Amino acid sequence: LQNILSLAPAIVISDYQMDPDMNGLQFLNKVRDIYPDAIRIILSSWPHKEVFQKEVENGLLFSFWEKHNDVL
Repeated sequence: LQNILSLAPAIVISDYQMDPDMNGLQFLNKVRDIYPDAIRIILSSWPHKEVFQKEVENGLLFSFWEKHNDVL
């Protein structure tokens, strides 16, 4: 999060599984607080897609992109 503070990004893409202290939704929520106009997209292979769809509907996310683990 510290790295993004000086960038004023137009788009922020995050994986859902980031580290033990913060997941991608928490990160993008903090980004929204700082840069409310930034487009926020999350990537995940997590099977509970309805959680991400709800966040799209609520305006936290612009989009959810599904990762496929079988593609290298």
